[in-house]
Amino acid sequence: MSQHKLFLDVDSLAEEFFADTCLFGIQASLRSYRFVWQVNEMLGFNFQIDYEKLIESKHRDRDYYFDVFSFKEGPTALYHHIYVNACDGEFLIPELQHFDSLWLMKGDALPELEQRQLLQAAIRSIPDVQVVVEVGTAKIKMKERLVF
Repeated sequence: MSQHKLFLDVDSLAEEFFADTCLFGIQASLRSYRFVWQVNEMLGFNFQIDYEKLIESKHRDRDYYFDVFSFKEGPTALYHHIYVNACDGEFLIPELQHFDSLWLMKGDALPELEQRQLLQAAIRSIPDVQVVVEVGTAKIKMKERLVF
């Protein structure tokens, strides 16, 4: 009887996951829960913390937990997720460490460029938000951390 090892092709999984996404990097001098609260209040979203999507990372014999806030937009198949990018000096996506939060939009009904720019401007209008930039995912090394 021969034994076959099965491997999960994480690269293909991540490539498929990111096929219909848009990612914003956000720098704000607010705690993540305050930022999300302001997004909900000022922009009319209804993000909720999603404990099922909490991301755990182990580094240097220590556990780090990165919160994820989620929102499904109306009847469309567009999902929004805000990832907290920092926890006690560690980063969910180290190459994006200058961003406090990462806002991922995923689904069939992705907004067009003009709509994305309007959303960026709206996020930027929140007090204490310094930077909102659309980020390409091609150079992210640990994409799998963002995949559910």
